[in-house]
Amino acid sequence: MKQLIRKNWSFILIGLFVIITLVFVLVKGEGIYIQVHDTLDNNIVWLKMLKDNHLFWEKKASVPFLGGADRNYLYSPLKAYVWLYMIFPTFPALIIGWYLKIAISICGFVFLAKTVCKDIGDNFNLTVIVGFLYGILPTVPASAFEFASLPFLLAFLILFYKKFKWKYLCFLFLYPVFSRFVVFGIFICGYLVIFFMIDWFAQKKPKWRMLVSMATLALGYILSEWRLFYMMLFSSEESLRSMEIIKYKSIPEAVKDSLQAFIYGVYHCEALHKYIVLPVCVIYFVYINYKYFRKHNVKGIFSERFNWIMMLIAFNSAVVGVSRLEAFRKLIHVLIPPLTGFNFSRTIWMNPFLWYFAFFLVLYKIPRQSIKYALCFGAFCIICFKGGTYNHLYLNLMPLVSETARKNAYNNLTYAEFYSVNLFEKIKEDIQYSGEWSIAFGMHPAVIEYNGIATLDGYLSYYSLDYKNQFRKLIEPELNMDESNAQYYDNWGGRAYVFSNEISFKPSRKTSTDTASLNIDPDVFRELGGTYIFSRVEVSNMSELGIEEMGVYRSGDSPYTIYVYRLK
Repeated sequence: MKQLIRKNWSFILIGLFVIITLVFVLVKGEGIYIQVHDTLDNNIVWLKMLKDNHLFWEKKASVPFLGGADRNYLYSPLKAYVWLYMIFPTFPALIIGWYLKIAISICGFVFLAKTVCKDIGDNFNLTVIVGFLYGILPTVPASAFEFASLPFLLAFLILFYKKFKWKYLCFLFLYPVFSRFVVFGIFICGYLVIFFMIDWFAQKKPKWRMLVSMATLALGYILSEWRLFYMMLFSSEESLRSMEIIKYKSIPEAVKDSLQAFIYGVYHCEALHKYIVLPVCVIYFVYINYKYFRKHNVKGIFSERFNWIMMLIAFNSAVVGVSRLEAFRKLIHVLIPPLTGFNFSRTIWMNPFLWYFAFFLVLYKIPRQSIKYALCFGAFCIICFKGGTYNHLYLNLMPLVSETARKNAYNNLTYAEFYSVNLFEKIKEDIQYSGEWSIAFGMHPAVIEYNGIATLDGYLSYYSLDYKNQFRKLIEPELNMDESNAQYYDNWGGRAYVFSNEISFKPSRKTSTDTASLNIDPDVFRELGGTYIFSRVEVSNMSELGIEEMGVYRSGDSPYTIYVYRLK
C-alpha cells in the first residue's frame, strides 16, 4: 500500500483538489463567478440556442439572434466539446468540460512523456503534476478540449514520424473532433508543412508520411467542419470579415507586441509563465547552449529538441506582431483571399502547451526532487492567485481569502445573476412572449437570448455583411452621436449591439444612470420585425420612438431592474 501511494501520490493530491473544488461548485451551484467575455456573452448562449431550438444537426436553418443568423456560422455538431451541451444542461456541461480538460491534459502529458523520454520512472508523478498545471491554466472554456488534447497530438505525430502505423493515422483523422480549424487546425497543418521542409533539408531525403499526416488532419477538419468550409469557399454570402478594418502597427510597435506576447501571452490563453516557467526555461536554454558552444558542437545545438520548442515559442510570439503589419495583411488578401481578416496571431494559443512542455523537459533533467516540486508548487500558486481573464479559480477563490478582492468582486455577477432566469420567465409569462424579435439595451443581448428571447442584436465575429449593414441603420442615430462606438462597430461589427453613450452593456449590479435615451431608428426597427425592447434603465424618449411601457420587473434573486417596452 505504501509503495502504491509513493508511486501515485500525485493522483491523491489532484483528487483532493477535485473534491474541494467540486464541493464548492455543488454548494454554490450557479452562484459561482464565470468570466463574461467570450463565455457568458457568446459561446454558452450559442450552444444553448442550438440545443433549445434543436439546431445542432440542421443544415439549412436560422438561429434566433442577429435577426436569424445562418446556423452554419455556429459550432459543428461533430466536436467533442459540443457533445457536452447536447447531453447535459448548460451549466453542468460547462463544469464537466473544465474537469475533463484537466483529465485530458494529465493523460496527454503522461502519454507524451512516455513517447519522448526513454523512461519516466521516478518522474511519473512529476509528469502528472505538470499535466495538471497545464490543465488548470486559464483558457477560453469553449476551447478546453483543444488545449488539453495538444500533448496527445504531438505524441502521435512523433510516433507516426518514427514509424507508419494505421492506428496512428486513424487517430490523426479523428483528432479534429477535439479541435477547430480556425483556432488550431490551420496552424497545425502549416507547422507540419514547415517541419516537412526542414526535415527534408536536414535528412537529405523527404519523409512523405509527414505530408500524409498533414493531409489526414486537413481531411478530418474538412469533414468535421464542412459547414465552415462551405461558408468560406462556396457561399455567395459575404461576411463582415471581408470589410473588417484592422488598425495596422508600425514595425517598432509590432516588435513590442511580439515581446509582450512572449513574456505575457494573450488573455485568451494565459500560461502565467512569467515568474517561474519562463525564467526556468530561459536559464536552461542559455545553460544548454553554452555547453554546446563551449564544446564547438554546432550540430548538438540544432538537434536539441528543447531549442526547437523555444524557437517555436519565439516564432508564435513574432507572428502576433507580424500579423498586424499592413504589408502582411495585403499579402494574405492577394495570395489567400478567403483568409482576408483571419486572425493569424492565434499562433500564440500554442504557447501555453509549449511553455509547460519545455518546463517539464527542464524539470526532468533536474536531479533533486525537492527542487522540481518546489518549482511546481510555485507555478500552482501563481495560477491560483495571479489572476487572468479566464481564471475561474482566482475569480472564486480570492473573494474568500481577501477583503480587497471581496470588495472588487462586489460588482461582478454570478452565473445565475447574469442570466437571471427566474426574472425573465416571469417577464415572458406576463407579456405572453411568443418569439417576437427584440433588442437588449444596457446589457449583453446574451442575457435575453439565454432566456429564449429572439434578438435582432447579438455577438458573433463571423456573420453576414448584409445584416451588419442593415443593423447599422437601426443604431445609426447613436453612432452619429458617438464616434468611438461608430468606429468600434464599423471597423469590426462582431458586437451588433444597441450602443449608448449613457449606459454600458457591461454587467454590473448598479447602472451608471436610471434613465437613458435609446437612440435607434424606429422605422428600421419595425422593418426588421422588432417588437420588444428589454432595458436595464428607463427609456427617456419613449414618445419619440413610438414605444409603450409594458412593465417594470424585479426579482429578489436578480440584480436587474428590467423595463420592457413594445413598439406601438
